[in-house]
Amino acid sequence: MKISNMKSTSLKEWRLLPGLTRAGKEIILKTKIAKGFSINIPFISSSMQAVTGSRMAIALAKQGGIGIIFTSQSIKEEAEMVRKVKSYKAGFIENPLTVKPETKVKELKRINEVTGYSTFPVTINGDPKGVYKGLITAEDFVLEDDDKKAIELIINNKKFIDRNVTFNEARNHLKEFRQKCLPIVINGKLKSLVFRKDILDEKNYPLQLIDKQKRLMVGAAVNTHDYENRVKALVDAGVDLLVIDSSDGFSEYQKRTINFIKKNHPGIPLIGGNVVSSEGFNFLVNAGVDGVKIGMGIGSTCITQEVKGVGRGQATTIMRCRKARDDLYEKTGDYHPLISDGGVSTSKDIIIALALGADAVMMGRYFTGFDESPTRIIERGGNKYKPFWGEGSNKAKNWQRYNKSISQFIEEGVEGYVPYAGRLEDGVKKALLTITSAMNNVGSCNIKELHELAHLEYVTGGALKEGMAHDLKLEL
Repeated sequence: MKISNMKSTSLKEWRLLPGLTRAGKEIILKTKIAKGFSINIPFISSSMQAVTGSRMAIALAKQGGIGIIFTSQSIKEEAEMVRKVKSYKAGFIENPLTVKPETKVKELKRINEVTGYSTFPVTINGDPKGVYKGLITAEDFVLEDDDKKAIELIINNKKFIDRNVTFNEARNHLKEFRQKCLPIVINGKLKSLVFRKDILDEKNYPLQLIDKQKRLMVGAAVNTHDYENRVKALVDAGVDLLVIDSSDGFSEYQKRTINFIKKNHPGIPLIGGNVVSSEGFNFLVNAGVDGVKIGMGIGSTCITQEVKGVGRGQATTIMRCRKARDDLYEKTGDYHPLISDGGVSTSKDIIIALALGADAVMMGRYFTGFDESPTRIIERGGNKYKPFWGEGSNKAKNWQRYNKSISQFIEEGVEGYVPYAGRLEDGVKKALLTITSAMNNVGSCNIKELHELAHLEYVTGGALKEGMAHDLKLEL
């Protein structure tokens, strides 16, 4: 039997001491999350059903982070989500959601409600690369009373371009035509769409995470069971990063998965996890991962520690894995980034996780409240909420992917609701302002300096209370 002599502490039990604030220094948040793979802000959205679909991944990549598409769905569905993100090419949408001329207004209204999309190219057979017939927008169908009418009868005859165009040419045509959307057609077949709002992304989103072809970048999760077929489909769809989705990465199952991916798809950066110890970190590194995801039993919907007594406080996890990472780097020169996964509910938690040694944070609850998460807004008592459930909950039905019946499944997650938080863009910008302000207090200009300069103290319950609003009435 081993007994750890270190207390298991949470992110909420640590505080940063101020260092020398330096004048006129720009703070850069770009960070590595795998060998050879960086993101422009240290935010990763969790691979959870209630968190990261293609819409979330697009919104986060535009801010400079990366979304990880969830794996608890069919291989075809996950690959299609990846494909949708990769089709978002610096304003050019290469595979837009198209509809057939015979599609009824009622069906189009349903698609609009489910997806949030309001503009649809019309092609023969609904093929994204099919013969172009016209464009239909919400202005055309939302107020249409006859739900049985075929949309070919109300197609909008917007102008289109029948040739390849550059980014600047598309911008000029949109301005000339005074349109919100410009279809690009080649030899009568649809090639792409360009939206005026997306043309502005180059200016409005200077940190957007794009590949060499100016497509937004996206990650996808894989499991340790159907990985052979799933990985191939995701790679074919254009995925930029793979993440193994497992609550316990210190396993022979994960090693087997890593070996297969590295042998058959060596060019794709791979993050393994989750682990909570130096032994787990070294195990994954030796198996061949490019980055390590850490944390177990500390997510807001996770009850692994409560049910099985297995896990660790996230602050202690980061400190132990950081030491292993830094020791390895000192010996070999190989740096394996740490992604802190779980335990984050506020910007303060993000700051503490980074200061303790994480290179980035993966968040679920934090992102699920935004418009861009896959769930619908629910109103109760005048307040707005969004549903949230853990991947270890029965609602997620992950037991199906393990070829188990519900009777063999140990539920390690719960479901509930989080307050509606509005647009992701607004929330992320506010969080980044808070993080950069704290880094300025410490005297660090980037995350590497934060690791080196951060001075943290463990705080008692009394000190925690003292650091909050106290000794006054907040409402009369």
